[in-house]
Amino acid sequence: MTETDDIAEQSIRDTNRYIRKLLQQEIFDTTRWVRGIVAEVYLSDKGHLYFNLKDDNYSIRCNYSACFNSENQFIANDISRK
Repeated sequence: MTETDDIAEQSIRDTNRYIRKLLQQEIFDTTRWVRGIVAEVYLSDKGHLYFNLKDDNYSIRCNYSACFNSENQFIANDISRK
């Protein structure tokens, strides 16, 4: 018997749902501010903003939805000028 014999398999969809549920419970219960350097910024044609938030050792891939961006149009305008 190997270590993996005891592990139940899950689909990618179920795994994503599980992780999303965990994150939503944690994120919406608490306000968090994250400090880092914004890098590798990409503004899509539909107004979505994609970027990495980095520190000395780690990075987080992030996106900023167009529905939020419409309220904060200055972000897209500032990014598109660069």
